[in-house]
This record gives sequence, structure tokens and C-alpha cells, in this order.
Amino acid sequence: MKLSKRPLVAASLLAASSGVRAQQHPVPPTPLHLVGQQIFANNYVSAGTDSIINGNVLTGSYLTVGADSKIDGDTVAVAATTLGAGAETLDLWSGTAVTLGAGSGAKVVRHGTAFTRGAAATTAAVSGGEPTPQIHGEQGDAASWQTGLTALPPTQVLVPGSIAADVTYSPGVYQTAGLRTFAADTIIELDADDKDAEFVFNISSYLTFGARVEVKVINQLPGKNVRVIWNIAGGYVAVGAGANIVGTVIAKSYVSIGANATIRGIADLICGGAVYSTTSYVSVGAGATVGSTC
Repeated sequence: MKLSKRPLVAASLLAASSGVRAQQHPVPPTPLHLVGQQIFANNYVSAGTDSIINGNVLTGSYLTVGADSKIDGDTVAVAATTLGAGAETLDLWSGTAVTLGAGSGAKVVRHGTAFTRGAAATTAAVSGGEPTPQIHGEQGDAASWQTGLTALPPTQVLVPGSIAADVTYSPGVYQTAGLRTFAADTIIELDADDKDAEFVFNISSYLTFGARVEVKVINQLPGKNVRVIWNIAGGYVAVGAGANIVGTVIAKSYVSIGANATIRGIADLICGGAVYSTTSYVSVGAGATVGSTC
């Protein structure tokens, strides 16, 4: 039985002028170089204390991980990497220096220059003098994917501005020529209608989710594929404290994730919840989570 619904923001597929059904274009798949990357930033990545990243992290500059945080995947940084006290990751590769704080841990450490190990920090193997990792493929793929998403013909054009009331969207490609903000405590429902469904939000300026905003998929049958992409082609994404967001976020500029916020996959048992910045940085707040446990 379906959940009761709010009025839909319908993604009409009818051409308004001619009455002819608009052509549907396939949504480009996640590029090869980004598959498996939970966070990619062309600049730096920082993760606050007690944060969790369920997957790999790749950064074109430095990586800083706060105390008692956990990265359940590998980390690659072109510049220096610092793990705070009690922080954990799997394999770690840094183009320059690596610093492990007291009680932190990495399975394998590869570094280009200096290596500093704090008290009781653990690693199975350390290798120095490693070459600087390259991100050309990932950066190029992220930029071209964003271009392809932005070029998708919209099934509905949304007026720029702020949404202050709960809203439900049906599957489609939504275009906003400007900013989009969702006020604090707003609930955003994505109605899959018991089918395979894709939701693409192409926003030309910036996107803000206020504190405690919740995005959730409804009416999703087992075995049906649902995909959600927030594509910010010209600006940044700000996720407020305690917000709970579903899908993949790709921003031209930075992505800032507030304290105790979550960016996750479509369902608890499905991997997902990736964050990409094509030109700037990704900042993960204290106690925040990126990626679903697989």
C-alpha cells in the first residue's frame, strides 16, 4: 500500500506549446573514475571530530581528519594528510607529509616526504618516498559529468528562491536558474511511485538545506532502482546541522556539511551518499556522516 501523499510537484513530460510528449534523455551514469569515491574534492577535504565517512576519500590538496573520526575506506591526498587523535582509516596515500595523532590508525601508510607517528598510533606498514598521486581523471570526469547533467532537458522548471513548506517531487529533471534553499525542518519527499525512478535537480547558483531538513524517498518497492542527484553547476552546497539528505551531491564550488548532518544512499542497505566538488573543497562537520554502510 502506498503512503498518503502531499500534492506533487509534477515533472510534466508534455511540451506546453505543442502538446507533444517531450523527449526523455537518459541521465549520465556516474563516471568510472568517481565510482567508489565517497568524497572527491579538487581542493582539500576536512572532516570534523567524531565524523564518519563510509567509503573512499580523494582530494587534490590536503586531508585533515578530526579526533575520533572514522573513514571506512582508503584515503588519497595530493598534499599532506593529518589524522587526529583516535581517528581511523584504511590504506592512506599522501603526496607529502603524513601525521598520525595519538591512538589513531591506518592499515598502510604511503607518504612522499615526512612521517610522524603519535603515541600509540598504529599502522601495519609504512612506505616513504612515494610519488605524488594524480587526480586528473577524477577531476576531468567530475567536470564532464556535471556538464552532461546540466545539459539534460528539464521536465520542469522551478522558480528560484526559498521553500519553507514540506514538498513532494515526482521523478524527473528539475531546473532552477538561480538559487534554491530549503528552510529549517522542511521535509522533502521524493515519490518513486513504485517504479524505477530518477530525480535530478539542476541548480545554476547555490543550494542550501537548512538545519534538520529531511530528504526521503517514498513508495519505493524492493528491487526498483531509484537515483537522486543534486547538481549545482555554478555554486556551492550548504547542508545545515542535523539535516538528513539522500542522494549524490556534485557542486561546482564547495560543499559544507554541518554538524551531525547525514548524506546517505537511497536505503539503509544500499551504498550511496557521495559528495563531489569539481573545483573547491568538501568540509564535513563534527559528528556528521557521509555515505551509507554497505
